Amino acid sequence: MRDKHAIIVGAGPAGAGLALLLARNGGRVTLIERETEFERVFRGEGLMPLGLDMLRQMGLADEMRAVPGDPFEAWEIHLDCQLVMRIEEPSAELGDLAFRVAAPKTRSSKVKNSSSAGASRSCSAARA
Repeated sequence: MRDKHAIIVGAGPAGAGLALLLARNGGRVTLIERETEFERVFRGEGLMPLGLDMLRQMGLADEMRAVPGDPFEAWEIHLDCQLVMRIEEPSAELGDLAFRVAAPKTRSSKVKNSSSAGASRSCSAARA
């Protein structure tokens, strides 16, 4: 790989992860991303256990713990505004590998602030 130059298009989780692994192994890497500002661009905001394990194996466990986010408690499926199924997420059993939703601090605090102020989504508004 040392005599090759890899060009990776897209700095999402897969592209950035591949660029990191290639560079760590002595590869010359150019990572190309079209976005110039990431304040409102989300990539990998839903972090599944296998993805978190892969990031841990890459040596990024501490960095992942530092990403602002919220644990995911359950999957809820609604049909015509009625809850038809709820599947609890095994967060306690998975520990650091539990599914969670990552978000920039600005977004995370806005969501928490609106929730604590009594804001909620109504089913009729969601269908409109």
